[in-house]
Amino acid sequence: MANVRGQLPENGHDMIAGLDGLRGLAVLLVLLYHARVFAPGWIGVSIFFVLSGFLITGILYRQKDAPLGPSLKSFYGRRFLRIFPLYYAYLFLLVSAMPFVPAVRALGLRQDLPWALTYTFDVYQALSNATHTAMTSHLWSLSVEEQFYLVWPAVVLLLPRRWLARVVWSLVLAGPLMRFATMAAWRHLGVGTDNPFWDLYVLPTSHIDAFAMGAALCLRPMRLSKAGLGVATGAFVAVCLAIRRHDGLLPLGLPHAGAYLWGYSAIDALSAGLVLLVARGELGTRFFRSRPLTALGRVSYGVYILHYPVVQIVVTLARRRIASPPLLHLTTFMIGLPVTVALASASYRWLERPLLLLKDVWFARPSEATPGRHSV
Repeated sequence: MANVRGQLPENGHDMIAGLDGLRGLAVLLVLLYHARVFAPGWIGVSIFFVLSGFLITGILYRQKDAPLGPSLKSFYGRRFLRIFPLYYAYLFLLVSAMPFVPAVRALGLRQDLPWALTYTFDVYQALSNATHTAMTSHLWSLSVEEQFYLVWPAVVLLLPRRWLARVVWSLVLAGPLMRFATMAAWRHLGVGTDNPFWDLYVLPTSHIDAFAMGAALCLRPMRLSKAGLGVATGAFVAVCLAIRRHDGLLPLGLPHAGAYLWGYSAIDALSAGLVLLVARGELGTRFFRSRPLTALGRVSYGVYILHYPVVQIVVTLARRRIASPPLLHLTTFMIGLPVTVALASASYRWLERPLLLLKDVWFARPSEATPGRHSV
């Protein structure tokens, strides 16, 4: 990435393989969380946010000298081909099933769909009249990501280089203040749920510093050692133990001791350290570049979209035969993981990958376009 010479590997394939492995770990953590096997697994979403900030900022920063119009067209076109087909195909299947499957029809999907279709589901989940269903509740984080994609290209491409890093670090430092202001405003409006910490968790302003921390990795040389990451991890675990609740470490919303202000910053900083060391090939190289984990990372988008309904279906069926909660949750994970990966792999092979191959044909990045080549 620009301005990080000597810190990221010259072989881009190695870096991508490592980051695919990190994606695989992140989605595995989320699946463990939803299967109720590993309570802190929801921090996998934070890893995704930081990783998005890192990758998207790098892509955009390399295009700062290109004309604005072609850069925006390329960026949004490539994002369209990557994100929309599977997302809207999934919603289409839900709508198609509603008239024929009573269980799906009874989940309140009619109320959810306008918000899901417009990528505003994160805001909806923080409203008092929101429904929480097995088919759509997990889509809030994709709305947060899409809102980031909508705004961030203009920030990176339009701001002068000397200002961009300052803005990014200002957003990192302002994260706790934005969370405080968000909670205060939401309470004042009186439109939230009975759990203000859940509202805070799903609203996009709570995660701006996560994307900014990822972006910061691209804009300023950083020195981080394994020892430094070890110290940060130790401090992080100590914080987790200090705010422990009966339902596990790191409760959603981090309400204890004002952790909703600084707790996300700690999680994001740890995630940023992981992203940087994995990208540089200095942490768990064999683990993060292992074939199973990188394969899971390549289909992680499909795994994320499909895993939650699969988990809920499996746990509903397994509950009839298994009375012990720990065994029920472990069984749910052990069945839900291969089923979800199989479905996501089929989606990647037959839907996503054919469209991804069109990205360079229809929306070549300006820096990659050759003279006389016209991108449609």
